[in-house]
Amino acid sequence: MAGFRLTTKVQVSGWRFLLRRVEHAIVRRDTRMFDDPLQFYSRAVFAGVVVSVLICLGAA
Repeated sequence: MAGFRLTTKVQVSGWRFLLRRVEHAIVRRDTRMFDDPLQFYSRAVFAGVVVSVLICLGAA
């Protein structure tokens, strides 16, 4: 339990932003995030997963 660290929501949000920025820089070769199409893609994937889970639960 000595290695367990608590993090705040701000730290987690900052980490996610940095990961998204690095991914954006690798894909688009630009670190400026004027528009972030990857964010919309990840939201669409998440929404698709939620809809498919609801359909599977409804069919059961």
